[in-house]
Amino acid sequence: MKKTTIISMFAAITMVFGFSMSNYAQNAKTAPITANATVYAEIAVASEHALDFGVVVIGSDKTVSTLGVATGGSNPSQQGVSQGIGKITRALGASIDYHLTTTTGFLSDGASHTMVFDNYTTAYTIGTTGGTQVLGVPVVTNQTRVAASATEPLVYVHIGGTVKPLAGQIAGVYSGTITLSAEYN
Repeated sequence: MKKTTIISMFAAITMVFGFSMSNYAQNAKTAPITANATVYAEIAVASEHALDFGVVVIGSDKTVSTLGVATGGSNPSQQGVSQGIGKITRALGASIDYHLTTTTGFLSDGASHTMVFDNYTTAYTIGTTGGTQVLGVPVVTNQTRVAASATEPLVYVHIGGTVKPLAGQIAGVYSGTITLSAEYN
């Protein structure tokens, strides 16, 4: 008898909850969610022209601007001087960040002699190496952002800097590498 009463009570409770839950149940509602992706072509980075300090006098710093103008020291000669230029090709409508790095901050003669190379500066132009330059931020650790363009994929980065030959600098031809990096943001 107890067994029958317990089973009857269980059945009654199940029915009460079952009916009361059905009053709150609703049909599931759905909505489509669209997934989109814009695929940009890979950024291309190329060297257009080397940063060249021309003739440098021992013990006399020399700076080349992003316009390719030499100043400073006892020999601000313009002969052989040019700003470095890198070219970035990006997708139309895309903004990018660029930055420069050097392996050591020194130029080397290929032997054990080095010369300080620092005070990097950058500016950029859109679509042509000429025209008005937009100054970049100092590029030792910072990046420069270039706004999107719906009509021009080319960004030219103009690079300047300073070399600092010591008073006892060994004469020779010194060189080093500047790496221009760019990425979409």
